[in-house]
Amino acid sequence: MNKRLISDDECAKNKGSDIYNLSAQGVETRTDSNIQSHMHNKYAVIDNKILVTGSFNWTWQAVKSNQENLIIVEKEDLVKKYKDSFEKLWAQFQSNKV
Repeated sequence: MNKRLISDDECAKNKGSDIYNLSAQGVETRTDSNIQSHMHNKYAVIDNKILVTGSFNWTWQAVKSNQENLIIVEKEDLVKKYKDSFEKLWAQFQSNKV
């Protein structure tokens, strides 16, 4: 299965971030490259069938104590829109491989 991840370049360097570890384990990883704007999308597309999205920051802090929300959707047309958006960002950050 093709596992890919896009992260904010600054957050990837934060203490506790798993971005570089995931990359070292074979997850294709890219970061944004804009100093003024941050990758703030929070979603995952699983098996081209499931969309997981919400305010959840995918951090230990989010799990442990933040007030977060998360929704899981299995609606083909919505999953496709998010996947298409991911593909566009993936191409945009082609030169930012971790």
